Amino acid sequence: MTSSKFFKSWNLGFKLNAILIIALVILLVTMLVILESSMRNMTLLTGQQGAEEETLVAQSRFEEAEKEILIATKLLATRPGLLEAVVNGDADAIWTLALAGAGTLQFDEVDVVDAEGAHFTPVTSEVVNVTAEDDLLSLALLGIETTGVVSEEEGAGQGFLLTAAVPLRDTSGAIVGALLAGRE
Repeated sequence: MTSSKFFKSWNLGFKLNAILIIALVILLVTMLVILESSMRNMTLLTGQQGAEEETLVAQSRFEEAEKEILIATKLLATRPGLLEAVVNGDADAIWTLALAGAGTLQFDEVDVVDAEGAHFTPVTSEVVNVTAEDDLLSLALLGIETTGVVSEEEGAGQGFLLTAAVPLRDTSGAIVGALLAGRE
């Protein structure tokens, strides 16, 4: 018996029900495919929106941290006796004042240079990218207050310091040095 004879042997009601069931199954499968595709797209869009929101929050927090570290670095630069010690080239006084101020302001690193860029404070061996610090200090020696991120080695890993550099000016406004301070 061939399939056409087999189909012809069915009564009309059974044939219509079979066609209706097949059409409903096809419709159901199509709806499931469309639904799955829509859910995937919605999940992707929701994830992208969440990532964008998190990025904006992180960017905002980073900008706030930059402002805060710049203000704290300016505060350290006005520490009584620091400017005089830089003008006189007194490395011991600079180191003492910088360390005392760094502890109070919770800095992990402080560096002070004279107008020619000579370091008064020892450069720590942990810093991998001393050039980045020197670039920030060079900008400060040009009178530009700036912030940046400097990489450093931390045992077996890599760490980062958020740093700020400000010029040190004497009473006449001349730049006599620069101060860089950073936090992990």
